[in-house]
Amino acid sequence: MTKLKPCPFCGGTNLDIDGGYVACMNKKCGAYDCGVIDTAWNTRPAEERMERALEVALNYMQPFGGKGTTPYAEYKKIESILGKETIATILESSDK
Repeated sequence: MTKLKPCPFCGGTNLDIDGGYVACMNKKCGAYDCGVIDTAWNTRPAEERMERALEVALNYMQPFGGKGTTPYAEYKKIESILGKETIATILESSDK
């Protein structure tokens, strides 16, 4: 079996694997002890789409130097896809 990703709900790594099912064992997690078929545990289509969208946005924004110099219309398109908070996080991390 491949390495399991952390719980998609709490980020926890205390996982129980039993009979082909994976369950998060963090008692504070909303998905506590809810088994998911082990072959589906690492499948995160929304997360994968978001990662790809971030990659595309960063690659697009790079030639413009980031915030403030990206053409407004194009920036608004990216913002409508990713959201203002995500854009802010990207720009903060790229400034470091």
